[in-house]
Amino acid sequence: MLRVKYHPVDWHSIVWNKMAIPKHKFICWLIAREALQVKSKLFGLGIAPDDDCLLYGSAAETHLHLFQQCPYSRTILLEMARLCHVALPSTDILRLIWLQKWSKYRRGVLLCAFMACFYFIWLQRNRARVEHSLVKPAEVVRSARNVTKMRICTFQNQLDMLDRQWLKSIEVCK
Repeated sequence: MLRVKYHPVDWHSIVWNKMAIPKHKFICWLIAREALQVKSKLFGLGIAPDDDCLLYGSAAETHLHLFQQCPYSRTILLEMARLCHVALPSTDILRLIWLQKWSKYRRGVLLCAFMACFYFIWLQRNRARVEHSLVKPAEVVRSARNVTKMRICTFQNQLDMLDRQWLKSIEVCK
């Protein structure tokens, strides 16, 4: 009686999949709930002097802008999509991956790769705020590829032949 009953969310299975790295899951959970302290939220509270994006500076830093529309972030996501042979939609890459008719392993690898991108985008945003410097998008993609490769190596004993061929074809694992 004391607990409030909430409606189930549709992103639960996407965020809490077993292949993603726990700290990446946590950041994606905060993104899904729009709970990160982005500048538009801080500006609204009177904490930040403006709401300009720290990565690009031309638009208000909202969750939507920071993780889907910002040219810096978009470059990272497009490069990861190119490496993984996935067509990047204009919105919600994680939901697109989850709804595809791919094997569970393939979906897990792609979710892991893009969640790593989101984590590193947030890391770069915080670095820009504190250190006033940014790493090139190619470096961010390289970091995301490296952590994805280390993570998916632990799940390779569950592969069928099609997944093995796909894994060899994508550059995330090189």
